[in-house]
Amino acid sequence: MVSAERDTHPIMPTGTREASIGDMSREFHTRPPQAYLRLGEMRDPKAGETGMPAALGEMLRVLAASRPGGVFLCLGIDAGEAGAWIIDGMDLSSRLVIVLEDAEHAARLRGLIGDDLRVTVHVQGMAEFLADVHEHRFDLIADLSVAPCAARTRLSLGRLGLGGLFVCRWEIPVLQAQASAALALDDADEAAPDLEAFVATRLPAELGVTLMAHRPPRPPGKRRGGRRTRERVTPLFSSRPRGGGN
Repeated sequence: MVSAERDTHPIMPTGTREASIGDMSREFHTRPPQAYLRLGEMRDPKAGETGMPAALGEMLRVLAASRPGGVFLCLGIDAGEAGAWIIDGMDLSSRLVIVLEDAEHAARLRGLIGDDLRVTVHVQGMAEFLADVHEHRFDLIADLSVAPCAARTRLSLGRLGLGGLFVCRWEIPVLQAQASAALALDDADEAAPDLEAFVATRLPAELGVTLMAHRPPRPPGKRRGGRRTRERVTPLFSSRPRGGGN
């Protein structure tokens, strides 16, 4: 029979342990970030700032939290609001770039973000910026522009690292057409991305976005080295019975 005294923490006194547990939150972190609320109050519908739903922001925050040390990029007129949610999910080693085409909007956003060294607010054309950072790869790109753009879409897909995520407002057929369209920036052409390298899903209407992921290369089929591939794979758990058992 186990005595009641052994049920206490072996190091921490009982009263200290109870106080520590009492200080812990009993709810998940679902509160919207203050910067998002402030941006909503400052929104200008006449300038086309329709805002983004909180449900979409919650999803972006979860995606950012799932990528410790990630590098994130926000584009479009609602990039500031999206960035506020992403910042709320980032760890100390993550980085975020928010690209806006309106200098006044950028200055307003910088005032809300403050001196967060993890975040850069950049003023430039979105497709031009993506062309300039051709050597960089991002873990998450959120393009919340109102109008689709073939150049911007193709460049965004080309800037995703393996496992990188792309979030945008357009339906999958529109994305496929954009990714396949001819692209010319200055005098240099960029090859269209291999659409087979991406998986996509249209999320519910409440979110109103398409989510894509840049998947790693698939292993070759059985007729093309499948046996050699299987020999290099170690299963996490084996379903084979161990020797000596019935």
